[in-house]
Amino acid sequence: ALVQGAALSFGAKAQHGPLNLLKVLIALGGRDVAETRVIDALWPDAEGGAGQQSLATTLSRLRKLIGAHAINRHDGRLGLEPTLCWVDCWALERELGGNPKATAPDALAQKIRRLYGGHFLQGDDDAAWALHLLHRRERLHVNVVARLNQSAQAALSAGAVELATRLYELGLQVDGLVEDFYAGLIRCHTHRGQASHAVATYRQCQRVLAKRLGVMPSAKTTRLYLAAIEGKTVGG
Repeated sequence: ALVQGAALSFGAKAQHGPLNLLKVLIALGGRDVAETRVIDALWPDAEGGAGQQSLATTLSRLRKLIGAHAINRHDGRLGLEPTLCWVDCWALERELGGNPKATAPDALAQKIRRLYGGHFLQGDDDAAWALHLLHRRERLHVNVVARLNQSAQAALSAGAVELATRLYELGLQVDGLVEDFYAGLIRCHTHRGQASHAVATYRQCQRVLAKRLGVMPSAKTTRLYLAAIEGKTVGG
């Protein structure tokens, strides 16, 4: 987290409570979030007014960290002030939700590299409130994978092999279990007459899928691999 361009500093003791409140707010959408949902996520065992008191105290501490006006609170609802707060996943969701033709593939790749540093709120899986972020995390990840695959396929179909190669390689950095990325990369290497690279990509696919999922590459990917050995290209 950055405040006015500088990394958030905690002094001698990290303030996990305020940070968790910020994460939960973002995970729940970041705008017009009912306080009861926040309390249920962070203080599920609170009785009576204890949850509201914990929220008030933690919110005050969070505002001291990131700015008094950065969090709106009105009629039992909370939200980040959009004119003061930048959230990478919001910017990426806007990009992915727009017209795919509106952003050039190279520009798309740059934005994904800058805005998508891995799974949303990675490292918080064991937190008691983590269940609230799983849907948003999975949706964002699926959309990133789909857009990269779509853009890479379009680039390869248009004969932009170098660009398609970069997009497929970025795809594998995002998710090394997506077989379509390996298959696309094999096609790119084959188009460029790089049979050894195609073979290496296929073998990498074999290792990763066997180790992580206990499966072998599909018949479609294997056909691409065999064609690469013979110096042929396979469409589709």
